Amino acid sequence: MAASERRSRFTSHWLPVLVWMAVILTGTSLPQPPELPAEGGDKVAHWIAYAVLGALLMRAFKSAVTCTWWRAAVASVVLGSVFGALDEWHQAFLPTRSCSAGDLAADVIGVVFAAGVTWALGCRVFQTKSSAQSESTNRGDDANVG
Repeated sequence: MAASERRSRFTSHWLPVLVWMAVILTGTSLPQPPELPAEGGDKVAHWIAYAVLGALLMRAFKSAVTCTWWRAAVASVVLGSVFGALDEWHQAFLPTRSCSAGDLAADVIGVVFAAGVTWALGCRVFQTKSSAQSESTNRGDDANVG
């Protein structure tokens, strides 16, 4: 693989992951997080942020690294959960923030949810594409038999 192709793969698959991680870290580093209107809104915000991260990780692992859906899901959940744990730990050192097991749980649940949904949708899309390709190949083979 050429260097320009590697750069392109990194830019299109891994750069969004890194940018989103930076967005999460920026948000969790704010001295005072914004007040959310709903009860439990903080957990929902964690869940959404980490669900996006989980989906981006699945996309990166599945598209940029040749691996099975299962391995992509496991890698995404592990990396996303470790990042969530490190993010919570980092907040323990900020004067106006705190480390919360509940927030970490919301992070992990978000990553697991997104990895599962992405896996289910990806497998379905892949199977549909494979079926369509097989059918067109079979029709092409049948046309050439003669």
